[in-house]
Amino acid sequence: MPDIHRQSSWDTNSPSAPESVHGPGPEYGTGQAGAPESEREMLVSGADAEAGMQDTAPPPAGEVTPAESAPAPWGSILTDPKPQALSEIGLLGGGTPEYWMSGIPGNVNVRDLSIPGTHQSASYRGTNYFDRVRCQSQNLRWQLENGVRYMDIRLRQFGGSRGYFDVYHRYWLEQRFGNVLQICRTFLNSHRSEAILMRVSGDGSWSDDYFSTFRHYLDTYWGSYGMRDDFYISSSFPTLGQARGKIVLMSGWPYLGYGLPFSNESYFDIQDNDESTPVFKRQQINGQLVRARGNWPPKSKMYVNHTSAWSLTKTPWSFASEMNPYTLDRLNDLYTPGTGVGVVAMDWINRPSGNSNTVNDVLPKAIIRYNPITSATTGPRVLTLNGPANAPASGDVYSGHAGQSFTLVPAGIGSNLRIYYRIVNPYNGLALSMGADSVVNAQPVNPWNDQYFYRVLRTQDEEYTIKYYSLEGVYNGLALTMSNTGVVTGTRYNNYQSQNFLLPTQGDGSTGIRSKNYWVGADSSREASNAVATQETQGIPDNAPLQD
Repeated sequence: MPDIHRQSSWDTNSPSAPESVHGPGPEYGTGQAGAPESEREMLVSGADAEAGMQDTAPPPAGEVTPAESAPAPWGSILTDPKPQALSEIGLLGGGTPEYWMSGIPGNVNVRDLSIPGTHQSASYRGTNYFDRVRCQSQNLRWQLENGVRYMDIRLRQFGGSRGYFDVYHRYWLEQRFGNVLQICRTFLNSHRSEAILMRVSGDGSWSDDYFSTFRHYLDTYWGSYGMRDDFYISSSFPTLGQARGKIVLMSGWPYLGYGLPFSNESYFDIQDNDESTPVFKRQQINGQLVRARGNWPPKSKMYVNHTSAWSLTKTPWSFASEMNPYTLDRLNDLYTPGTGVGVVAMDWINRPSGNSNTVNDVLPKAIIRYNPITSATTGPRVLTLNGPANAPASGDVYSGHAGQSFTLVPAGIGSNLRIYYRIVNPYNGLALSMGADSVVNAQPVNPWNDQYFYRVLRTQDEEYTIKYYSLEGVYNGLALTMSNTGVVTGTRYNNYQSQNFLLPTQGDGSTGIRSKNYWVGADSSREASNAVATQETQGIPDNAPLQD
């Protein structure tokens, strides 16, 4: 992920402005991954503090307070190099791997997509013979935020016909299937332009209880609620429009009897020789890439290419350290717009160079760029401040454009001891301005009251309210408001969903200001499912759920 913003003289209308500056960042609503609710931040006014909202004047533990002399984003500092412009990496529309499906038309069949995947996706933790079973170093959330859309999940069933699944790779990987599903649900609820293809298979032997337990997960796992609505279940490949916001179920060994039959050669062309030599494995990887690329869309089946292997003398990482650089070279050498390579499922997908210290998204991007990405067709509405001065703020679909990056710069402390901030676009240097006349626009930085804002935590959820703050302590009751059509104004605070925002730390280190409720071109009805279950608290006969 890229480093933090510095003030820049870039004009977003000039040719030198980057088409996109965002890479993957922490999940919505958290300034820092895993932060407790008391440390999640929001923007609020004094009147609301009396209504139960809490101010968060000091930054949460682990965050960095920006110095006024060198403004930096409010949030975790990220240290990887800044990504290339989208035109240079072949990504348009969604802007980053986190939203790469947002720029693909909904009528494209998922069978024709080029999809980054991971082999043994959950095998990033576990203790027994770990060097022999570990195939990833980054957790499922990192994988999803960095473009992985194919997951390989192996299960063992326990507890009778309405039991539960543990996730295995020969040994227990210290999490349960419900944990995996909750991570996917959380991601999809905040990334409704995306879809996840999940291959589910058994690890070891299975009985009838395996099948009945899976039905239990679908229909009754969380009390009276199951996970069926989170899945796309059909024996036909869906279009992306049908699959958005869903987990596309694929099963094999055993086939569950519904969903896509992963073990059926009429549906899938799979290269998965995992007991091999480096020379032979390279030949297999290249051969499958060439076959998939040569079968132009619409493809007759889905191609799946596993780059993973092991032997008695080589661990999965030993193979990956050789196969990943080779695969990246072949993906680049074979690239032709309009072709496709299908699913490429990799071990250690964050390490393209074979260096054990690497953590980046180069391999997913090399696969994603094969897709017919055109422009952002779906995604969250986000505050956009492109300039020039006096240009109105808007709520455009997220595209990773520089106008969607903000730095919250502490500007002073009010009489009530709250910190107030300027909200500045670090690329064009313009500040968010909200006047008493409800007009919200871009203005040069100035000491006027209409550029002062402050934030507070709403403990009941992860939504943020951005409210106008008067330096003199006079509150006019205005709050930043974004309609479902993207119109941005200042209106009286009423806690409507149009005033609820998420403030994620984006991949370039900036802060995004994104509507929690309004999306473009994606089903927003899934929002209600958030309240169904946020923890895996039922259906497990022993200890509390493990978290990713």
